[in-house]
Amino acid sequence: YARYFPMGRTTCVTTGGGGKDLYAVRADERLAYGESVFHFVELDLSPSRLVVRAIDAAGRTFDATTIDS
Repeated sequence: YARYFPMGRTTCVTTGGGGKDLYAVRADERLAYGESVFHFVELDLSPSRLVVRAIDAAGRTFDATTIDS
């Protein structure tokens, strides 16, 4: 899982912790948060806001961000 600092009006999130092998998160100055963990991502979308929550296999929210339009 990796979430990057906003670049203009774009926030990039890379997710892929669904069950196969995990990969180490590489250091990057653009990285706001990164963790190598089995997980899923929950999105809560409204016309003016996107809430992103990364949740691990134990149900713990380990990262969250809100993006307003």
